[in-house]
Amino acid sequence: GDADGSATDDGDAGDGTADDVYRTYWGDLHLHSVLSDGTGTPERGLDFGRDVMNLDVVAYTDHDTMGFFVPPSLQRRRMHRSYFDRTREAVEDANDPGEFVTLMAYEWTKQPNQGGHVNVYFDDPEHARLFDSLSEGTDSYEKLWDRLREFNDDGPGEALSIPHHPAESMYPFDFSAVDYDDDLAPLVEVYSQWGSSERPGSEGNEYPLEMGQGEVDEPGHYVQDAHRLGYRVGMMASADYHGPHPGHSLIHTPAHLPSFDDWRRSGL
Repeated sequence: GDADGSATDDGDAGDGTADDVYRTYWGDLHLHSVLSDGTGTPERGLDFGRDVMNLDVVAYTDHDTMGFFVPPSLQRRRMHRSYFDRTREAVEDANDPGEFVTLMAYEWTKQPNQGGHVNVYFDDPEHARLFDSLSEGTDSYEKLWDRLREFNDDGPGEALSIPHHPAESMYPFDFSAVDYDDDLAPLVEVYSQWGSSERPGSEGNEYPLEMGQGEVDEPGHYVQDAHRLGYRVGMMASADYHGPHPGHSLIHTPAHLPSFDDWRRSGL
């Protein structure tokens, strides 16, 4: 590869030197702001990620609904469209290809004990759409994926989805009970401040899910279950932090992305 990290014709990944096709970049792709159940604004968080933590990529994933809150009057509250537009504007303003990449995203959020959560990411903020979990046309995983498939087919933008904390008891994602689409959901967020959803604690998981109501005690909700079912899903991790400090969460863990060869939205 070239010294600037660009791809070469031979496609050789190299031996870890600066001339390789791929480089390691650092980022945090699961964050919340005051626009849903976090603190601080997306603008402040993006500035912090770029200027303080020196991250390469950041995505805010504010909730599309606030159904996990009490009192009951908030059980069906949707994200205000102006909040989605504000996130879109913040993401566009902060994006600087080759220096600091931002992604437009949100968290598709089921009500407690009615299903899991799925982060939806777009390659182009201008054409991003909010397909919320309370609307009849996108109120199930399969309906969401059908709509995202239509969105991708129609263009000009593209989207993908990433389930997270699938083994958490209050918001379980059962791979065995859903027609999983590993093209539209090629990754699972296996680890965050919630803990690990790779396998149960009883099977040797040293960092089981302990936040919320803890981990599910039945099969089907772990990434290893997804693999056993034949789904081709990769694994990623992010903070799921609810403050304006990307890359510097409460548990002080580093955030990073695997190597890739194109430091732009299209490359991600």
